[in-house]
Amino acid sequence: MENGNAGRTPALKRNISPFGAWGLSFGFAVGWGAFVMPGAEFLPGAGPLGTVLGILAGALAMAVVGWNYHRMTNEFPGPSGACLFAARAFGADYGFLTAWSLSLAYMAILWANATALVLLARHMFGDVLQFGWHDTLAGFDIYLGEVLLSVAVMVAAGLVCLWGKRLAWRVQAVLAAAMLAAAAICFFAALAHNTGGVAAMAPAFAPGGGGRFAQVLRIVAMMPWAFVGFEAVSHSSGEFRFPAKKLWRILLASIAAAVAMYAMLAAMPALARPEGCATWPDYIKVKSGLSGLDSISTFAAARVSLGKAGVAAMGAAMFGRLGETGLSFADNGREALEMLSAPDAPRFDLVLTDAWMPEMTGMELVSAIRADPAISKTPVYLFTAEVEMKDTFAAAGFDGMLLKPANLQSLRKLLK
Repeated sequence: MENGNAGRTPALKRNISPFGAWGLSFGFAVGWGAFVMPGAEFLPGAGPLGTVLGILAGALAMAVVGWNYHRMTNEFPGPSGACLFAARAFGADYGFLTAWSLSLAYMAILWANATALVLLARHMFGDVLQFGWHDTLAGFDIYLGEVLLSVAVMVAAGLVCLWGKRLAWRVQAVLAAAMLAAAAICFFAALAHNTGGVAAMAPAFAPGGGGRFAQVLRIVAMMPWAFVGFEAVSHSSGEFRFPAKKLWRILLASIAAAVAMYAMLAAMPALARPEGCATWPDYIKVKSGLSGLDSISTFAAARVSLGKAGVAAMGAAMFGRLGETGLSFADNGREALEMLSAPDAPRFDLVLTDAWMPEMTGMELVSAIRADPAISKTPVYLFTAEVEMKDTFAAAGFDGMLLKPANLQSLRKLLK
């Protein structure tokens, strides 16, 4: 007897709520670039006002894209996406071309997401995962241990999506909301830290970046990359437990949240800058020579505004979690000395200090360390851009010297 269900596709469980759909869309839209691009591309290319205007203009274009995905999801109900939409509307050949185009686009940004997890792991755990096979690609060190970490996380995420779909969208939605909340906390802290008002954020546009309209267009051109993935929630339309006609409002809410996220993170470096930087262009000029997370504009602004709690909040915003780190940071030499000499202080493996800091310079810090028998044997390394100090750092009491700008490879070479 023939089975009447033969050849039919099993019905999907409809377990994704509107909040879950929003979390998926917003989570796809905002990635590692939101934390790096403000200091690397946005502010140098258009300044704070030009960046915000470009983000808003780009969001309007993304809203048009979102409206089209909403219409197609309602026109072709069930599991869908760009490939199926193109195939159903224009034929299989167009679906094939669309699939390859999207594959190449995602491959072009895969490196940013792959290295983001490794960078945070290095900040949290130091060199614990830097073992086994080692190679260098485009100046970035690759270790077998860190490759295994990335693979393990991808496998774990895949298993959750396959075996716990309801859990997957719930976790994604909660982390997306936490990411937005953490970014908002850091932004308003930076806003409170700014004592000069709007004038302190000057210049509004990037000096030497061309005309204002051209600067705004420069940001608009980046927005398809910045928002890429927000429409991918349409792939799960067969699992919506709400009418597909509501997707338009959900996509709008996702775009609005992404605009808020990008705008807040872009404005933060103009509101709160590291010591010695009177304006955000001053920070952009010196950030490549800064060490650690101060070289990432959003983390630097969060640290200035909230201290270590701000750095933790930025880490939570990136990956939805807080973690302990094997590194300790001090804002000046005196604070570093207090951390080293505290009665309950852990044993520090080394000290990496700048030459010129408020309250106590690097030379004064190393002298104080050498004068204290309890910490006098602690290795102290000078981190500076002053080449002429190569002849005097050893006499001052330093164990070594690292020239700015530096990377992980040069630091490792020094310590070896």
